[in-house]
Order: sequence, then structure tokens, then C-alpha cells
Amino acid sequence: MNPLRCLWVTRLAPFPPLFGGDAIYSRRLIESLSSAGAVVTVLCHDPDGRRPKDATNTVWSIIPFRDRGRARSLLGRRPAIVHRFSTPEIRAALSALVDEQEWDAVVIDGLAMAGVLEGRSGTSLRSGSATLVYLSTNHESSLRRQLADQAPARSLYRLALRLDAAKARSYESALVSSVDLVTVTTPTDDRLFKELHPQVRTLVLPPGYDGSGVEHRTIDMRTPRRVLVLGSYAWVAKQFNLLGFLRAAVGLLEAAAIGIDVVGSIPDEFASHVRREFPTVNVTGAVDDIRPFFARTRIGIVAEEIGGGFKLKALDYVFNRLPVAALAGSVEGTPLQAGVSMLEFPDTMQLAEGIKDLIDDLERLNALQEAAFASCRGRFNWSDRGQRLIEDLRRTD
Repeated sequence: MNPLRCLWVTRLAPFPPLFGGDAIYSRRLIESLSSAGAVVTVLCHDPDGRRPKDATNTVWSIIPFRDRGRARSLLGRRPAIVHRFSTPEIRAALSALVDEQEWDAVVIDGLAMAGVLEGRSGTSLRSGSATLVYLSTNHESSLRRQLADQAPARSLYRLALRLDAAKARSYESALVSSVDLVTVTTPTDDRLFKELHPQVRTLVLPPGYDGSGVEHRTIDMRTPRRVLVLGSYAWVAKQFNLLGFLRAAVGLLEAAAIGIDVVGSIPDEFASHVRREFPTVNVTGAVDDIRPFFARTRIGIVAEEIGGGFKLKALDYVFNRLPVAALAGSVEGTPLQAGVSMLEFPDTMQLAEGIKDLIDDLERLNALQEAAFASCRGRFNWSDRGQRLIEDLRRTD
């Protein structure tokens, strides 16, 4: 059987300084797909002029990026993310690649690239024989509506977010209707897509995990009374989530002498805001080695009020033997069970109370991390993901 020829279109080269879960997901899935035998050409922008190294079965086609910003999208019909990344340059490059050779599959990676279905590039894709795939990491329509609802009431910012959410809903619906396969990371996103598009073909494809981990760990009295909030905070939704948790939890945890570490890529301006509002919280930004923070922490927090999709930080906690405390629905797609291998709370205030009550229950903490590790072990191999995608694309053909 000939190798599957896949053209993968994504917004930016998914390498540092991009640290978000969507970039990790794209990069590892591309690598897994090529390792499974597919020949993958990746078309993307890169603002810094970097060129990732071509590897076995993987070729990178890089387009310079001229950020057109978000503001101008308010006057057009495109949502901001499509306006920024579905550029004329990448659409022209896509048309050329489709004209040059036959592809078995074309992956449209994220809503940002929905604009490639417009104009000549869209005509080229639809007239070809390739299976069209929408690779999603969120159900954008519901996510962006949630985001708008969290903005200050009666503000121009909320109005702008609502307008953008309506545009995103329209673009996402058109994209799903135009492709042959939609991949999702959680069963909830699968259900949300099928509610609006009953005939859509979907594949639930949660991430794998190849980060750091430890085989054994015991939390004891020497372990500092600290909690860890791990994440990437470039996107405003992640910033809203972090502020919501800190505003609910800092006073309570500070009074109980419980420290908080916020670790991960974070814009300088937002980091300064967090430090001013919460001077006792340790905001580190991105770090070269996260393992010392895992070792000095008793509980890992997943406090995501806004946003669906799979939370990779949950696996970071599990495989580094941190008990997980999360808002309800925040760790969907994992085998973690509330009360058995994680603790789950309905809102941020009860999450903070639960952390305070649990922090010194060492027996419970260790039981939770042991159960979580056992439930996830062997179930998140990236190599499986590429093979599953190839098999599904063969069936779609």
C-alpha cells in the first residue's frame, strides 16, 4: 500500500515560543502521523523566519507572517482569528501545492485556517480528490460564546467579543459542512458538533503524553504546602480562567498559609497585572525545567471555567504524581474519576475550600495520585494517535 500523502495547513510553526496545548497537539500529531508512515507536508506561517528541520516523511513549507491584528476584523465578516491567519499568502501557497500534486488528505488545523476554503484555494481543495479534515481542539462556537459572557457587562469589549463569537459560529459551521472528517479531543466536543451537524463524520482523538514523569513519589510533611497552576496564558480565555481562580482562592489559601505557583508562558503585561493584584502569588513565566515545581507541590489545579477541549496540564500532573483538583468538566477525556483519582468541584470557591481541606491529608493525597497514575498509565501514547488517524482516513477514502 502506498504511503498516505497528507498536506497539513496550520497557522504558525508549532514550536517554541508557542507553548499552548494546541501547538503541542499539532506538533506531536504531525510527528506521530509521519512516524506511522504518512508523508506530511506542513504549510504554515512563521513570524521569526525560522524553518523547522525537515525530517523523515515530513517537509515544512514556511510562509512569512505579517500580523494584520484583530481590530480590523471588526469591520469584516471574518472572526479575528481567521482574519489574522488565513492570509492571502498562505491561500496562494496552498493553491500552488494542491495544483502541483495529488493529496490523499488535507488537514485544516483549527478554525484559524477556515479561510483557506475561500477563493481559489477553496476551489482547488473542493475540486481535488483529497479527504478534507478539520482538526479541532475546541468547539469554537460554544467556547467563544462563553468567553464573551465573561467580559465586563455593558462594555464595548463584550460587544466586540459577542460579534466575534457570532462570526466564529458561522465560519465553524461552514467549515464542518465542507469537510469529510472532523477530529475532536473530547466526547463533549463530539456531541456538540453532532448536535448541529448530525451527518458529520467525527473521530475522537485525545492527545498523547510524552512529557516528564516519575515512577514513584510520596507526598509527606516535608513537601511544601503549595499548589501549582500550570498553563499557557497568551489567550484571553486562559487569562480570564486564571484571574477567576485567583480571585476566589488567594485570600482563603493565603490565610491557611498555602502558597500558589503560576507557571507557564505568560505575556509580560498580564504577568505584571497578576503580580500587582496578587503579590503573594509566585508567577514564574515559562521555565526551562518544570520538574522542581512538581516536586515541591502537593496539589495540581485545573480551574478552567471557560473552554472545552482536552487539558494537557492534567496529564502533566498525573504523570508527575500530583493529585488533581479541578472544576467540574475540566479534565474530560481522561479516565480520572471524581472522588477516586481526582477531586472535582462545581465552582472556584468550593475548589478553594477543597484545597484548604485536603492540603494536609497526606494519606488522601497519596491515594489520589496513585489512583490517577494507575488509571492513565499506558493510555496516552502519541504513536497510537497517528496510526488511528491514518486508519480513519483510509476508511474515509
